[in-house]
Amino acid sequence: MKIAILGFGVVGSGAFEILSRYGYTVKKVLDIRPHDELGDILTSNFDDILNDKEITVVAEAIGGLEPAHTFVVKALKAGKHVVSSNKHLICTYYNELHKLAIENG
Repeated sequence: MKIAILGFGVVGSGAFEILSRYGYTVKKVLDIRPHDELGDILTSNFDDILNDKEITVVAEAIGGLEPAHTFVVKALKAGKHVVSSNKHLICTYYNELHKLAIENG
């Protein structure tokens, strides 16, 4: 299982630390700020994640509604599993996201 994390703030960096500690592969981290410690796994282009067939799980930790909603919808439509810490996003778009998850396995 290869994972992408959207956002590298408190939640995203914490998720990265825990996943790495337990042997999971974080293949890409999406963030608009530079993070030299991430090296070549850092990207500011969501398509790098969306088009990578090896990435099967997307962990959304951006917060807010946009661009989180757009990224989650695209990931689900691409057949990726999505987890999110974003209660605002899930509460606002639950019906849509649940339907997309079912439709796309």
